[in-house]
Parts: sequence; structure tokens; C-alpha cells
Amino acid sequence: MNRINEMNFFFILLLFIGCNQSNNNQKIERINNATSVSEIVSLAYELSDDSLFYMLCNKLNDSIMNESFFWLQTMTDIYTTRKEVGWSFVKIKEAVFPEVSDRLLLHVCIRNKNTILINNHYSNIKDIKKIAEDYIFNPDSSDRHITNFITKVDLIGDIEISKVAVFLSIDVKREKRLTVEEWRFYFKCMHELMKIYENKKNEISLAKWNKEYDSLSFDQKVAVTSVVDYRLYLVFEGYCDYIENKP
Repeated sequence: MNRINEMNFFFILLLFIGCNQSNNNQKIERINNATSVSEIVSLAYELSDDSLFYMLCNKLNDSIMNESFFWLQTMTDIYTTRKEVGWSFVKIKEAVFPEVSDRLLLHVCIRNKNTILINNHYSNIKDIKKIAEDYIFNPDSSDRHITNFITKVDLIGDIEISKVAVFLSIDVKREKRLTVEEWRFYFKCMHELMKIYENKKNEISLAKWNKEYDSLSFDQKVAVTSVVDYRLYLVFEGYCDYIENKP
């Protein structure tokens, strides 16, 4: 009986190793096939805790340094035919810094893997989500007329929407490529910021239909995303210096 159990254990172990290797091969193929900066950043976001993340860091450094100044905007994707709602990164070439009220912009600058500046105030990874959430969705009453507006949304009715945009920045310089640790920290911050929008979607979905967002119908998801659209911009060159030196 022990012999049989031992054989079963080794069979399961070999099966696990084989499946894991196959999974890694698929990831490597996806990494090799990613050519645009949008595709590379999207994969890096997905695989930021993966052992193959270092491969994407090399591609990130190369692709960003070979591009002229640009931003990536996080966009909601609505696929009417497939009845699916998702999101992606869209490149904005020769982007111009917005001329709007400072209260409508939250600047999150990653100086290194230990230093975060949020609107020019030093912070850390454990506080980024709470600070950003309050700034975007829980403004002071004195700021609410600047940050929010009320509109009517199909299936939901009258609801308040935030106009605040978040800029997540890190400087990629030709003379100093970012390390794997620095890139991993950047994407960890991005995950924390994205959670804010996902949590808000769930909050609205539960309040309106007593369901989490992922359980909603296609039309309900479209309604919720029109309220909680992603307003996250990724910047990789010069923005932190610009904000710190802004009068």
C-alpha cells in the first residue's frame, strides 16, 4: 500500500511539474510576442509577481527609451458583440499636461523602490490606497463642487461621478535602466490604485443590485463603468521632476 501511495505521489508531482512547465512556456511565448509598449505594460501588470517578470522589465526599459514622450491611459473596453467589459492601456503620443484645477489631479511619483511622493508629500505603499481613495471618491465638502458632478445613468439613475485623474509616474532614463525591484514596486503601486476603482464598482453594484460587479449582467456592468471609469495615467519620463519643480 505504501508503495502504491509513493508511486501516486511521484505521478502527481511529475504531472504538476509538466503543467507548470507548459504554463511557463505559454507565458514566455506571450512575452516574446508582446511588441508595443501597451502590450508589454499590460503583461507586466498581469505578471508582476511571476518569476518571469524580469523578462518584461528588460523589454519595458528598451521600449520606453525608444519612444518619444508619451503617456498610457487606462481605458474601459466595451465589447458589444461578445457582451464583455474589460480594460486596456492606450498610448497617447506627445501628451500635454492638463491645464485644470490642481484638485482634479492626484500625482503619485515613484522615486525609487522605497520612496513615493503623493502630491509632493512623502508616503509609502501601505498608505497609497487610502490616500488616493479619499482624494478621488471622498473629497471634502468644500472641494466637492470642483471634483464631482451629478448625472443620470441608465439603470442607475442620478449619481455623483468623480472627475479626478491619477498620474502614476516613474522616470526611465537612458543612463540608468530601472531594476526589476523598481519595476515591481511601480506595478505594485498600480495594483493598489486599480483596486480603488474595482472596490468602487463593487460598492455601487451591491448598493443597486445586491450583487458584486463580476456577477452583473452586461448592461449593468456598462452602467457601472460609466460611473466608475478608469482615470489612471501612466507616465515614464520627466513627470516627477515637472511636478516637484512646479511653482
